[in-house]
Amino acid sequence: MRRGPHWFEGSADAVLQNMNLIESENPDLVCVFGADHIYRMDPRQMIADRMLAGGGATVAALPVPVSGGSAFGIIEAGPGQGIAAFHEKPAEPPTMPGDPAWCLASMGN
Repeated sequence: MRRGPHWFEGSADAVLQNMNLIESENPDLVCVFGADHIYRMDPRQMIADRMLAGGGATVAALPVPVSGGSAFGIIEAGPGQGIAAFHEKPAEPPTMPGDPAWCLASMGN
């Protein structure tokens, strides 16, 4: 906690405050996971897809019924596998392309 004796204010702040560690190690890849979540996923699949697709970042998402989408951060899909926008707990969540019953909830990774 490089900015004083208080907890990180989310994943982005934790990454920001620890950029010196990331820069000194110079890794090919950095994965960020929330410490307050339990995941049932294989990150190797996400990494392999990331390596094939390219781009600046990959965000893990989980399909959820649109009726419950307002409880999550929702990813609005862009062209191909791109992200057009991120909506924090939207009243009317954007749906998955081609499926108006589902939306993509960010897993925070």
